[in-house]
Amino acid sequence: MNESKSKKQLIEKRWTKIALGFMGLFLSLYLAYLLTPLRFIVDQAITPNYAEQIAKPIEDALIKSGATKINGSGDSGAGIDNNTPGYTSLFSVPMNEVETTQLVKRVSLENNFILKEATKDDKGPLNSIADQYLGGIYYDFTSRQANITALKSGPIKYWVDINKNNADTDQNKTTVQLDFELPEFK
Repeated sequence: MNESKSKKQLIEKRWTKIALGFMGLFLSLYLAYLLTPLRFIVDQAITPNYAEQIAKPIEDALIKSGATKINGSGDSGAGIDNNTPGYTSLFSVPMNEVETTQLVKRVSLENNFILKEATKDDKGPLNSIADQYLGGIYYDFTSRQANITALKSGPIKYWVDINKNNADTDQNKTTVQLDFELPEFK
C-alpha cells in the first residue's frame, strides 16, 4: 500500500511539474503578447525625432526673421509602422515670395543645405510631383549626411515648398513648408 501510495505521489509530482511548466510557458507567452505593443509605444515616446532636431535651427532662424510657425509634426521612426524619422513644419512669413525664397535659401545654406529649384526639366528626386505644382519647390537630397549612430548612413532629404497661393491675400505674406526625411534605423 505504501508502494502504491508513493507511486501515486510520484506521478502526481510529475504531472504537477508538467502542469506548472505549461502554465509558465503560457504566462510567458501571454506577457510577451501584452508587452510587445507596449514596447513600441514606449519606444515611440522616448525616442527623439532626429529629423525634428535637424529642422530646429532652420525653424529658429525663420522665426527670428519674423516668421510664425503654424504647425509642426513628425514621426521619430521608432514605431511598428515606420522606421524612418521624418518631420514637417509650416510657417507664415511676412515677406513677399522673392524675399521669402532668399531667406529660406540663406538659412538653409547656413545649415549646410544647398537648395535647388525643382523644374519641369529637372525635378531631381521629386519625380512624382506633377508639373503644375512645381513652382516654389526646392530640394537638397545630397548635401548633408545623417551622422546619427542609431540610423543607417545616408543623406538627409530636405525639401521646401514656398507658396504664395497658400498664404492669405496679403501680398507680403508667403507660406513655407519644410520637410525632412532621414535614413532608417539600423
